[in-house]
Amino acid sequence: MAATLARVSSSRYALPAAAAALVGVVLLVGITAYLIRSRPDQPNGSDVAANHQPGSSTVDPFGPPDAPTAGQGNGTVTHDPSTPDNGSAAVSPPPDTNGTHAGNGSDPTTDPSSSHAGVEPPPIGGNPPVPPGNGGRTGLTGIATKYNDLHCQRIQATHGRRIPPNATIVEVDGQRLPIENVTQLQGSPSPVLFLSRGVHAVRFRPGERPVEVLITEHLSDTYQDMQQFFNVHGSIRTDELMSRGARAMDVHYAPFLLNFLGASYAARDEWEAAERKFRRALHVNPMFSPAHLNLAHCLMQRAQLEDAIREVQLADAFNVGNVFGIAAGISSFRQQINLPHNRPEVIEFDTAVYVSTEPTSVEDGRIVALMQGVSKYAVRAEERGKILNNLAVHFADTERPELALEYFRGALDVLKTAGPDRFALARQVLSHMEATCQEAGFAEAEEYETMQALVRP
Repeated sequence: MAATLARVSSSRYALPAAAAALVGVVLLVGITAYLIRSRPDQPNGSDVAANHQPGSSTVDPFGPPDAPTAGQGNGTVTHDPSTPDNGSAAVSPPPDTNGTHAGNGSDPTTDPSSSHAGVEPPPIGGNPPVPPGNGGRTGLTGIATKYNDLHCQRIQATHGRRIPPNATIVEVDGQRLPIENVTQLQGSPSPVLFLSRGVHAVRFRPGERPVEVLITEHLSDTYQDMQQFFNVHGSIRTDELMSRGARAMDVHYAPFLLNFLGASYAARDEWEAAERKFRRALHVNPMFSPAHLNLAHCLMQRAQLEDAIREVQLADAFNVGNVFGIAAGISSFRQQINLPHNRPEVIEFDTAVYVSTEPTSVEDGRIVALMQGVSKYAVRAEERGKILNNLAVHFADTERPELALEYFRGALDVLKTAGPDRFALARQVLSHMEATCQEAGFAEAEEYETMQALVRP
């Protein structure tokens, strides 16, 4: 299939005046001309670091060539989380059933979004290469849909409540979570707080009447079954995680799978890759307590004590009523770093760090606003996806791989609703993500190579 750059059409998304539509076309042509230029073909194989030239990128924007051949990688990362009662990534304290915190009940309007799943570092080992999938009704691989991203979103809807847009506090059963800047939670796809079984009085604004929220099931029961399904106590079933990641085109609205993948990287001492996965899980849902605890362990590997303290405090605050069963893991981590068990008055945190810690400039902001604005006037999802892909190329070319990967996922999210070409286009984007990881020396390059083999019609 010959993929071409998106064209701006005024027939359906007409601007108020013809001149404005013409300006949009000119802006699109100008910005794509700025971002897209000739570059060498994408290298094959995993040893690309030696061929990297500073300032260059092997990521190609969409162009005339057909979609690249899907490569087959392996998910040889393993992790064995501890018991279902512990969400720590590096310690395995005994189960704890005593909850100590009150948390937020979200508004009655449930929105599938986050997940939960604390995990602990397992014995280091490996899994066999991931075989190509056998195809499913949607054209994506996967033996079953159990615990795919959609299923995880339904689990979240059952066990949690989404924070409403106008929330300024999070209070459950008369206790307010010590979280500052509650409003910034809305910048994440799925800001959902999990609650333990029972009836809870939740409030999101001072002075408002509490809303009664009923949770009818124990999250721990589902969590234990999920652990068994992915064999988190042994050699984690990386092939199943990869299959579900491919089915979602690497766009998650629940953090379960990302958290397990992060644990699998940690199990083989790939701490930087593990940290990126835990941050991604927290970008999806900043209130996902197990990933905060796991991220704290990663930060301690880099001797980032202050940041680790913040993350373990967040893990404690969001573990409302010990809903995740990780109170023992949190307590153990506090002891390791000599952190008192007193509750802080307020915890400051910035959700932007869960996307990327790479610097951005005013010019970057203008380019992002322009490209995203122009993409809104593309009629077809395929065209919008191509524009967002080219935006990601800008960050790949300027050696900011984390931001590039995030915008590539934005392109994939759009392509999920595209027509028959979505699989070929998605494989192209995934190949760009693989190349970006190779250039940056990220261990996730194999993951995206594998996904190319699994995303197919």
